[in-house]
Amino acid sequence: MKTTYDFIDSNKRKTIFLIAFFPVSLAIMTYVSLFGFLYIYNSNQPQNQISAVSVLQNINIYFLYIFAGIIILSSLWTLISFYSGHNFILSSVNSRQANRETDKEIIRLVENIAITAGLPMPQVYIMDTPALNAFATGRNPENAYVVLTTGIIGKLEKSELEGVIAHEMSHIGNSDTKLMMIIILVIGFFTLAGSLLMRVSFRGRGGRNKGALIFLIVGLILYIYGTLIAPIIRLAVSRRREYQADATAALITRNPQGLISALKKISSNPRVDSFDGKEIMSAMCIESPLKEGINIFDSLHGLFSTHPPVEDRIKALEQMDGISTD
Repeated sequence: MKTTYDFIDSNKRKTIFLIAFFPVSLAIMTYVSLFGFLYIYNSNQPQNQISAVSVLQNINIYFLYIFAGIIILSSLWTLISFYSGHNFILSSVNSRQANRETDKEIIRLVENIAITAGLPMPQVYIMDTPALNAFATGRNPENAYVVLTTGIIGKLEKSELEGVIAHEMSHIGNSDTKLMMIIILVIGFFTLAGSLLMRVSFRGRGGRNKGALIFLIVGLILYIYGTLIAPIIRLAVSRRREYQADATAALITRNPQGLISALKKISSNPRVDSFDGKEIMSAMCIESPLKEGINIFDSLHGLFSTHPPVEDRIKALEQMDGISTD
């Protein structure tokens, strides 16, 4: 049976894989696309003898400049955002930092769970919404944030809240939050850079000259890569991390029933409006905050869902608690 340390090591390996996968796969996609574009473009020019060899000679120059620029910009973006990306995430979902006077009970609860889990005290943020949901973010346990909705704070009993907080603390301890930060930031760069390059290309004589067309092609590559690769990247982050966080939370609180009861209540109203259009970020939450069937991937019977069915998670927790299940 896998231990918590096995899952931490697994997430570290996935982080290294993703860091290597992004530039390698993007390089292949960029090279192939540029080859196809230059071959078609040159073949349409009058009195121009075109061959695959001549295209390859030209493409190497374009590719080196373009790909080098992408790598440098994406590396700077990721480096800067890695240390400040939590601010973007927290503000984009309209959360506020918990007040030590008015929110002292929930802060104390988080502090107690952090001590029990042997982790540093994370900063506590609150989303003002009746929905029942929660998530954690941050690049490491020393710089971590636990976010809870007012709905989950007001409607869950103390033992249920402890289970939810322990679940989020488990994600912090297992390095899940760092993994998700990398995915969110890199995918965000691709889609943003792709959109900007396509806008620039349309201003270059309406996209009629060769330079503008190359900008358009590169922009399309980045945008398509960032948009369509997202479901695949979400699959790379195994749904086993939710089961592991549930199991670790049950061990921290010594009360699987608390989390079982919490999951039942959360499943009745997990939808958070501020996550609309943020499918990648939704994977951070304890349960999907999006509308069911919001896109084709989420409507295929959960095949591409970032969260396993709540019923399966409850069944696993009941087995931990020694309850007979069918």
